Amino acid sequence: MSLTRSSLIVVLIAVIAVFTGCGKQPIARVNDQQITRAEFLERMEKDHGRDALLGMVNRMLIEDAFTDAGLSIEPSEIEERMEQIKKQYPSPEAFAKVLAQRGMAEADVLEGLELDMKMQKLCTKDVKVDEAKLKAFFEQYKQAFGEPERVSYSEIVVGTEDEANKIAAELAKSKGEFANLAKQHSIAPGSRENGGKVPPVPKEQLYPPNLRDVVLALEPGAISKPENLDGRWHIIKLDEVLPAREATLEKDGDRVEEAFRQSQAKNPQELLTEIRENATVKIIDPNYEDLSTMFQPKASLPQFGEGGAPAEGGAAAPADAPAEDGDKPAASTEEKPAE
Repeated sequence: MSLTRSSLIVVLIAVIAVFTGCGKQPIARVNDQQITRAEFLERMEKDHGRDALLGMVNRMLIEDAFTDAGLSIEPSEIEERMEQIKKQYPSPEAFAKVLAQRGMAEADVLEGLELDMKMQKLCTKDVKVDEAKLKAFFEQYKQAFGEPERVSYSEIVVGTEDEANKIAAELAKSKGEFANLAKQHSIAPGSRENGGKVPPVPKEQLYPPNLRDVVLALEPGAISKPENLDGRWHIIKLDEVLPAREATLEKDGDRVEEAFRQSQAKNPQELLTEIRENATVKIIDPNYEDLSTMFQPKASLPQFGEGGAPAEGGAAAPADAPAEDGDKPAASTEEKPAE
């Protein structure tokens, strides 16, 4: 289990509070009992301390390996990736709402993205790309780089037929009021803040099926009558039909090359293990000294002879022995928002 950056900040704030004499101050009261900052800190460290420390060490190792490899990331690359994430949400307000629900700020997402991108570049830095291999890869996965026919539509969703009919009557007077009426009356949080507009979606992915029937029956600019689609009443406006686009290497070359590199990339866990073996990490706190075994230099690990027999002084682990508790793929220590 990993901690978000905001959770780590909570821990640090609690530490500061304890060392400035505020550890006994209550932060919550439950009936006639109270929870002090010191108790809160103790519980946070007990529940999450090991994962937090491991995540912080991994982050530092990745940052150092990235610098040592002479790699770099332009701020524009991170911003572009951020925009791709935001486009998955109906509106900027919907994205901000998800962040708030998870106790995160946009800066936290950017920091996590930067670490992920650094790990990706480390994993792909030794991949060689030649024209023949790239073309063969493109032909094999060509359909994935194109775009199917999509529709762009807007919606007003309300709870009762009577309310839907009143809104439909207002729209009959002026179709231009659709966005304003959506903001005023719609109960669909994902689209309401954006005037009812829903991001373009492939026709086949319209759901539920009766929504697909309503959308596909409309001409661009037309507005449906109120429809009971999922226990709620919907008024749909078809904004645009976006034609399918076939992929080409000329237009999609950058995406194709990035996908090819990722397909040939080194496994993040294998790379992280290599980085650990070549790093110098000393776990000082005895409460977490078990983590030290994950950061032993390669030369200090037990050496095994041919055929799997242990070298003198070594002991072979059973073939089905479980992996180290914390030894799992971790290209990032940050948690990203999910709708």
